[in-house]
Amino acid sequence: MTDERLNNHMTVTFREGDAVFTCTYAIDTATLDKARSTGLAGKQLDEWLRRNRCPADSEEGPAYVRQNDDGSRIVQFCRDGCWHRENGPAHYRLYSDGSWEEIYARHGDRHRDAGPAFVRQLADGSREERFYRDNKLHRDDGPAIIYRDADRSVQYEYYRAGVFLKGERYPPPPNIQGPTMPTGPASPSP
Repeated sequence: MTDERLNNHMTVTFREGDAVFTCTYAIDTATLDKARSTGLAGKQLDEWLRRNRCPADSEEGPAYVRQNDDGSRIVQFCRDGCWHRENGPAHYRLYSDGSWEEIYARHGDRHRDAGPAFVRQLADGSREERFYRDNKLHRDDGPAIIYRDADRSVQYEYYRAGVFLKGERYPPPPNIQGPTMPTGPASPSP
């Protein structure tokens, strides 16, 4: 953490509607004592911590989790109030239909050294990948954005340091069928 005074953490869990929220905040000792003395819990304590500018922060695991009753969920790893994770996505979202997305970030900026920093996979099989360096679309060795549609068509967009260079679109490959094989015994010759 950049602010050494925020040497404590407080985790709050509460239910709202069809979801359970778990949030972890960095907090200084004086604010921690005040928070304990308020007698607040759950959502009211979460709102109090936000009003008192306590940043979402967790060294041990996610700082924010929203688990919905339908099985969908959002998980976010934060440091000093910003999405941040060294080894894995800082933001992960699973939708009830099986679709998902993940975002890699460092210090609040979309960034990943090896691989896409943003990936979205939809239930129909379509997929989007975006490569970022320091929060700018960028890739040295290929397209920075790749769209793969459910029909297997592909679109590429090339960027360097956030500047668009070119785009390409390819239709889905044709259905290729091999030779037909006879299904029954060969007819006798006359």
